[in-house]
Amino acid sequence: MKKNKKIIISLVFTCICLSGISQSKKKLKLMIENISADSLLMQKKINSIQNTLVYLDSISNIQKEEICIREEAIIHRMLTPAAHSDDIEKPIIYLYPEKTQKINIELDFNGQLTHTYPKYEKGWNITAEPNGKIIDKNNKEYYALYWEGISNEEYKIDKGHVIPGAKTIEFLENMLSNLGLNRREANEFIIYWLPRMENNPYNLIHFSTAQYEEMAKLKITPHPENLIRVMMVFKALDHPIKIQKQNIKPIKTKRKGFTVVEWGGHELPKSYSLDL
Repeated sequence: MKKNKKIIISLVFTCICLSGISQSKKKLKLMIENISADSLLMQKKINSIQNTLVYLDSISNIQKEEICIREEAIIHRMLTPAAHSDDIEKPIIYLYPEKTQKINIELDFNGQLTHTYPKYEKGWNITAEPNGKIIDKNNKEYYALYWEGISNEEYKIDKGHVIPGAKTIEFLENMLSNLGLNRREANEFIIYWLPRMENNPYNLIHFSTAQYEEMAKLKITPHPENLIRVMMVFKALDHPIKIQKQNIKPIKTKRKGFTVVEWGGHELPKSYSLDL
């Protein structure tokens, strides 16, 4: 039901966007009045639409068209889950320099970036502090850099771990520690992914290393002494399957010098064939 409401909102928004600003505002307001915000997600979407009412008055027709194109893409993704089976979700990048300094980060991604924050403009040029605080050119503060995108490649999984949904926390806490994440980083990782995994009967979990690093290359200046990148790929399972166990070697070295940490994830649709 909630997904249907999201689709209805996006469909209506796209149609009225194309029909003109005056009609758009009337229909958007009517839609807000008639949709019950029965979840936090719905409330966020409604708040977003309300903000859009103000925004639409101040933008050009070209910008309005761009909004329509974006909303149509959202509809397509909602109605055809397989179409976005190559999404890379929530990679966020933490920076821990030894001293406050300017840092440039360029992302060479084999795919299309869909969201970045702060805005990625041929790179991120920021100032970072040892405690992880990030300051952009407008003196705005962040705790991490964020991006998402649609990859041109499919993940190849021939090894992994089959874990009962009820044991997701225990498994991730142990594995993320082995992979080098600190408690705060692991906490944020689990908070984001737990709702997608815990209620599944089982999850096939794979940590991509070489393939992900080739798919999304990072060029960081100055070069960090430690670069930790964690990309989890998982698939919900109704029943356990047999698969070769992925051997994860614990990162035992203590962080020294300029350290960069990144984590993200990717959920495979149930229709995805593992070809084991």
